[in-house]
Amino acid sequence: MTLKDWNNRQDLKKAWKAFYTSEAGQAIKNLLVTLGIPAAVMPPQGVDFVDWNASLNARREGFYDAIRLLTALAEDQTAPEEFPAPWESKEETTNQ
Repeated sequence: MTLKDWNNRQDLKKAWKAFYTSEAGQAIKNLLVTLGIPAAVMPPQGVDFVDWNASLNARREGFYDAIRLLTALAEDQTAPEEFPAPWESKEETTNQ
């Protein structure tokens, strides 16, 4: 399923929002966030510390990105406001 498919399915969006905003949905979100809190972990013997840290942080960022995306799917989406391109402005400005 793509995001476009998801946005066209009001029944799924409504069901997800109802679950996500429920007590059980918030409890699961809080549990996942708590499980993702960084903890001190010693790197394996012989591993470069910089590479080890980069791997841990990349994994952690992906985890929190997934939580942010699940939260965003429960929010009502509004169409982005369209702005004219800078060269299409009908008003002329002067520098004073």
